[in-house]
Amino acid sequence: MSGLAIITEACIDVKDRACVDVCPVQCIYEFDLEKSALFSEVEAGSGLTENSHQPNPAAIAIFEDSVLYVNTDECTSCTACYQPDVCPVGAIYSEEHVPDGSSKAHYNSNAEERIGPVQRFALDVLRDPAVALPVGASKAAQALSVERSSSVRHTLAEVRTQVKDGLTSRDEAAVKIVDVIDTFGLRAVEPPPPLAVITEDDIGVVCWLAVLPPVSS
Repeated sequence: MSGLAIITEACIDVKDRACVDVCPVQCIYEFDLEKSALFSEVEAGSGLTENSHQPNPAAIAIFEDSVLYVNTDECTSCTACYQPDVCPVGAIYSEEHVPDGSSKAHYNSNAEERIGPVQRFALDVLRDPAVALPVGASKAAQALSVERSSSVRHTLAEVRTQVKDGLTSRDEAAVKIVDVIDTFGLRAVEPPPPLAVITEDDIGVVCWLAVLPPVSS
């Protein structure tokens, strides 16, 4: 079946679990290290187990409980979990688009959207005219205009989850986002200067090599 969801290494030590909430068949699992069992919840953090399995030892030997796992036998290829606005670190891909390591760009990002959904959330808050913005909000927005490290994204994801769960207002979230920027010491990144065009005048001496035919005796 094409379109099966694959969770990649970007999930390590993040496990945001927004994907668990959108999965209609609860095929995304966590690994319980103490019980040596895989389990999926009805809703992330609910404590209500929907499914459980004994893991294939080889499948969990490397990452153990640091990532989430998709049971590909149960996945229906519904595409819900790998939509751009679900995983805050862009860790989930369809099997046809799993990156090969040659590029850092997410397959589901276009040229205008180089940052992940969690940073887009932060920018939306900092640019929301209805939000009472704290001092430093403008500089924080500039600092978040480029993709930041997984540590920054993970911390921002916690703020987003608090807003989603109704524990934090957007005004409070703006303060927390600015605090994250200050804590990590982030600043706006200046774009690199454009490359200069090299012309013939810049080359200087041009050497030509002519290969002559052998001289006959």
